[in-house]
Amino acid sequence: MLKTITAGLLALCAAMTPAHAADIGVNKFKDSENSFVYIWGTIEEGDGKKFADLVANNVTVKAVLLDSPGGSFEDGMVIAKLVHERKFYTSVRQDWVCMSMCAIIWVAGSDRYYGGKTKIGFHSMSTSWEVNQGKGKKGIKREAYNAGNALVGAFYNQLGLNDAAIIALTNANYDSMFYLNTKRLEELGIKATLSNAS
Repeated sequence: MLKTITAGLLALCAAMTPAHAADIGVNKFKDSENSFVYIWGTIEEGDGKKFADLVANNVTVKAVLLDSPGGSFEDGMVIAKLVHERKFYTSVRQDWVCMSMCAIIWVAGSDRYYGGKTKIGFHSMSTSWEVNQGKGKKGIKREAYNAGNALVGAFYNQLGLNDAAIIALTNANYDSMFYLNTKRLEELGIKATLSNAS
């Protein structure tokens, strides 16, 4: 069974832009020996391994830049755990979107940056799978993924988030979204820096 976390917004984004797997790669920072990994697009099966392979022996990687509606739970968690372990900082820049699994990766950063008008959204986990609807039609069935919620809550605890933050980031139903903003970050004790980088 393929486990993903999705939201109504993901469907809306998919309708507005072509569906494709995440574009994941490494670029150098301008005027620096250091580099960053970028993740653009939907995180799909295999992207966790792709990310792990990119950073495995690359000591120049210091950051992860994110612009993604989310995607695969397992692959997103692989990336988030590596971000935490390697102490990469994370950034969602001006006008970019970071939802669901992308937001979990963002909050795993040792330092977190966000731009003005950035949308960083969290919700509870869901699982989905393809079902046969008869007459050759297929559909998607979704339901709450309680084990996923438990794993994400435990991960947030490892990151040092307080109980109020863990509840807020996992409480929204899987077909809705809880957006962070400067006020909510302060209220929940989540350290992040507003950046003008574009």
